[in-house]
Amino acid sequence: MRNRSTIAPQALTMLNSKLSLTCAKQFAERILEHSSDIDERLIQCYQIALGRTPTDTELKIANEFLQTQEAIVRAHSDDQTREENELSLWTDYCLAMFNLNEF
Repeated sequence: MRNRSTIAPQALTMLNSKLSLTCAKQFAERILEHSSDIDERLIQCYQIALGRTPTDTELKIANEFLQTQEAIVRAHSDDQTREENELSLWTDYCLAMFNLNEF
């Protein structure tokens, strides 16, 4: 049995690499095409990334993350459309999913 561990370079690579960001953006595009309902998107995201549905607590935390991140994205995106902001928001969320130990 392998112990779960993450070393700093691994975590930084997953957060900052061009490949991770590209994959997160493509994953976000796939999730956005699935539904316009946030909870349905989150469930789809969990099913694809982790092979299971999220718990109620995970849905609550995810919604809080999305709300907080939405304010940050809007504050730094003067010239982006609503769709671009939404893609950016969900890309951030998908990148966070990639950094879960369970992933």
